[in-house]
Amino acid sequence: MAYDLAKMTNNGNVLLAKIISDKSSLSIDKIEVSDTQLSSSTDITTMTSINNVVQTIQANGFDSTDSTLVISSVLDNTDVKNDYKAWVFGIWGSDSTNGTSQLIAVATSTNLPDTIPAFSGSTPVSYMYKFNIGFSDADKVIFNTSNDGYSLNSSVVHLVGNETIDGLKTFNQDPVDKDGNDYGLAKDIDTKVTDNRDGTITVNSQTYVPADDSKVVHRSGDEEVTGIKTFDTAPVNKSDGKLYITATAQQPQDSKETADAQDGSTAWVRLPKGTEGLPDANNGYMVRTINDGADLVQLAVTEAIPDTIYQRTYPSGQHWTNWHAVRSVPDDVAKLDQDANFTGKLQKNGKDVATLDKVGSMIKPSSANTQDSALSDSKNDTSSYFTWE
Repeated sequence: MAYDLAKMTNNGNVLLAKIISDKSSLSIDKIEVSDTQLSSSTDITTMTSINNVVQTIQANGFDSTDSTLVISSVLDNTDVKNDYKAWVFGIWGSDSTNGTSQLIAVATSTNLPDTIPAFSGSTPVSYMYKFNIGFSDADKVIFNTSNDGYSLNSSVVHLVGNETIDGLKTFNQDPVDKDGNDYGLAKDIDTKVTDNRDGTITVNSQTYVPADDSKVVHRSGDEEVTGIKTFDTAPVNKSDGKLYITATAQQPQDSKETADAQDGSTAWVRLPKGTEGLPDANNGYMVRTINDGADLVQLAVTEAIPDTIYQRTYPSGQHWTNWHAVRSVPDDVAKLDQDANFTGKLQKNGKDVATLDKVGSMIKPSSANTQDSALSDSKNDTSSYFTWE
């Protein structure tokens, strides 16, 4: 508290002078507490009452010497409904032989009054105040508040022992334990990490199994990775954004027939659409692997780009080079806009396709009618004229 302005009123000085002169006694009748700050222009000596009284308390202790009277009083918040600031204390007294009570002294704070909290419903908060009236004779009366005013022992928190604290307590600084560690705040409790003591942790109500740092791949530094690691998406080179080539892509696309190319070339086989390294096309590519001495060479063509052939090589002991366009198509590649002469037989779904001359030789007339007349006779059952072998 800081009740740094305390004075006797004119009525109080007159009363004390009379009591000293008559050798009578002073009665402290009541102490009023106001929640309204006095204006800087207020002349305490002329005051006869105080405004906006919130509580009225009694003096409960006295200590006196030849020149000093100490008045003690206890203020508790049992009847306080709302927090308030105790700005002004007014001391009322009377001559014990004269029952007229008067405002004899006023103590006020200029900037730091005590805040009296509302009653929590369980344990009341109490404060003790001491007011000193000093005098050497009737003309020199001094009134002030004691700096040793204190709260009752039952209403303070002690350094040791178990105690229950009621109400909301606000700290200007976060409390710490004996080792200087901050206590967790309520707003942080929901996001704390809990060690479940079973190899798992709980974060935000979700339970996780933390990884062993020594057994994970880190984002930087050189590390050895053992075992097979499967990727849903192919890794990408950071510098150019291109996919890393896989072991499968490094092998000949028609690898099942690569062994047949040791002494020559494999047959043409169809690749799936979107084959790595080849331009997008509406149709898949046909690819052929050629043995070129110590190296393998692959040629790829598609009907969508009929005039261009793509080529790559597989040097012995290395890996496939990138596909590049070669502006010519091998003679043994059929083109959609040209006649094609097949030296081998033509098949569809594993069955031989009959040529025109073979179809003609298979037509067998069942009567004296000519072949042409049999084909043009729509009334005849033509199924009897053909035999497929």
